[in-house]
Amino acid sequence: MASETDPAEDEDSLPETDVEHHDVAEDTPLSSLPLINRRRPAGGPSPRPISLGATGWVWLLGGLAILFVWAALFASGRPASVIEQIDAAVLGWIVSLRSDPLTSAARAIALLGSVGLILLARWGTVLVLLVFQRGRTLVVFIATLLMLRIAVSALVTALGRPRPWGVTYLYGWEGYAHPSPQVAALSVALVGSAYALAPAGRWRTRAMIGAGVAIALLAIARVYLGVDDPSDGAFGAVAGVAAAVIAFRIACPDEVFPVRYTRGRAAHLEIDDRREDAIREALDEQTGLELVSIEPFGEESSGGSTPLQIEVRRAESGHREKLFGKLYSQGHLRADRWYKRTRTILYGELEDEVGFESVRRLVEYEDYMLRIMREAEVRGVEPRGVVELEPDREYLLLMTMLERAEETGEDAEISDAAIDDGLRIVRNLWDHGLAHRDIKPGNVLVRGDQVFLIDLAFGQIRPSAWRQVVDLANMMLVLALASSAERVYARATEFFEPDEIGEAFGAARGPAIPRQLREQIHDGNEDLLEEFHRLAPEHEPIAIQRWSVHRVVETVRTVAISLVLLVLLAVNLANPRTP
Repeated sequence: MASETDPAEDEDSLPETDVEHHDVAEDTPLSSLPLINRRRPAGGPSPRPISLGATGWVWLLGGLAILFVWAALFASGRPASVIEQIDAAVLGWIVSLRSDPLTSAARAIALLGSVGLILLARWGTVLVLLVFQRGRTLVVFIATLLMLRIAVSALVTALGRPRPWGVTYLYGWEGYAHPSPQVAALSVALVGSAYALAPAGRWRTRAMIGAGVAIALLAIARVYLGVDDPSDGAFGAVAGVAAAVIAFRIACPDEVFPVRYTRGRAAHLEIDDRREDAIREALDEQTGLELVSIEPFGEESSGGSTPLQIEVRRAESGHREKLFGKLYSQGHLRADRWYKRTRTILYGELEDEVGFESVRRLVEYEDYMLRIMREAEVRGVEPRGVVELEPDREYLLLMTMLERAEETGEDAEISDAAIDDGLRIVRNLWDHGLAHRDIKPGNVLVRGDQVFLIDLAFGQIRPSAWRQVVDLANMMLVLALASSAERVYARATEFFEPDEIGEAFGAARGPAIPRQLREQIHDGNEDLLEEFHRLAPEHEPIAIQRWSVHRVVETVRTVAISLVLLVLLAVNLANPRTP
């Protein structure tokens, strides 16, 4: 919502560069986004397709070339004569350099391919990713390790290439060696760890250089010790590095999943230069608005999107407005699916626990609920439309900004008129067959005697009676944090029957109360629920658990899949004999 300052002179008479927020009248907001003034050609590519980058393409093409050469030269099941000749020449030269000091050094370097050190690299990375709750990166890292290990094991067994002939080996030979399992395992572990743990830029470059040196030293040491041919280590290194680079560039691009160790929720995407430029371009192309500034806003209360404060200006008139934006991406879509699946397993379906099919559907739904709530005269923010940053991957939902509105909660104070307004909102939701489903201090804003209900991502039409009374209980708890249970209960009896209030607090249990609200109650208002139970008519507690065939099937399927993955993980990543 635009600022409530006095209207200024007609905006057309103002220089474009001199328009400030206090010159914008509240009765002339950006009531809607203009029509798209330029569209992509039909069938045209995404404006921001996933890019492998130069390094990714080098390793992809290099890996494919090596694979083609390998297939051609090993078509008979054994190395072609050209490979054998090259291997023999390089092997003979390296072996001719043997000396006692070099042999001791080579044996020490060969420990880089030992099971213990490779497992340390694997599990060290896994533990770090678990501590920092980077689930996507963890899945990609483990999947890359497993797939490469399975592929290399299959090739080694199928080819059965023995150690080099005619050379005394100075180290324990551990089986067939093409491609070298030790070199491949170290390569994918180190390069995967560099992508998973090192931030893009200087730190990752250093990590990749260190990984490259370690891989090269191991490959050379094993040739020197007579347990691998040169082509064994070369193919193993290319396979391991290419697998890690391609997997992370495609499944965990830095633009979407940056490596960072700062505190904050995973749902909050970093607004870096690339993303800011994408927002600026999309606003200009699709709405004719110029981006003036953009910054995070209200992250403490948001867990399912990236909330932003955006200042825009119309290019033609210079008219400015601050907008509230919610950035949605594929990461938010996956989080929504896991959140709802987890709730289904733990409690049953607490209504509308079905995940969205795409990011587009996710943002469409909230925009739709904003408009439904506006038609029902539920006071909140006004929708301003949706901007597409990347088709089916990233969208920006725009709304008005509520100037000078503050969150309710234990640090706020509200009047009886504001308490009435908050209760009237719930009454209005009931009368129009709607539910908010996430009433908490961060979503209930107060400005003077007016209350605003925001964040409608969980909104629902035609909810059950249970869901409606949960909204009532949560609203009363939020208002009581800023006043008292007695005041709120006395005002609530003007809008609801005492039995309805008693039913509401019979349902207000466990996950029915949003986390932020639970935390504020526990921090200093632990008696608040008991006070409402004392004031309201007694009502039997309403069970949260919802049993259904769908819940049982979902639980059994999830447990079965988890057990299979754990077994595969243990067998393939913790094998004490081979890497």
